[in-house]
Amino acid sequence: MGRPSMEWNVYTPVIGQDPGRRVGTDNPPALVRGVAADYDVRTPREVVRAWVAQMPEALRPQWIETSLSHKVRLVWVFEREIPVSGSSHAEEFMAQFAKRLKLSTALPGYDDASEKPTQMWTNGGEWEACAPQPMPWSALLSIAVEAGSETRNN
Repeated sequence: MGRPSMEWNVYTPVIGQDPGRRVGTDNPPALVRGVAADYDVRTPREVVRAWVAQMPEALRPQWIETSLSHKVRLVWVFEREIPVSGSSHAEEFMAQFAKRLKLSTALPGYDDASEKPTQMWTNGGEWEACAPQPMPWSALLSIAVEAGSETRNN
């Protein structure tokens, strides 16, 4: 790591006000187009699949990713991007999403960084499709409204 010749493929589900730059203090979040839930424990794929299978179809992640350390990451892609008004709003939306889907207790080793809009994920290169369609707007709307309400109240 750190060698000039090394190339990494990273991704984030959050788009900044300047979409060509990484989200950070000088480029606040503007849109959330999905969520990546990272789990820092090696979990058998059958256990992950069983958890996903018990979810309502509209709430299932689109992908199960195996990270470079052979752990699991669940990735949701949204039908429509969720507009957010900065870092605290984006973080609140991601926290409400995690709370609604009970991500912290779904699988062992939930990484709270999953709720940070500045988090970048290294592509593990091993992906398994789960849900054929993006998460519908109708399933996201109440989460977005709750996040907006919480952000205004803080």
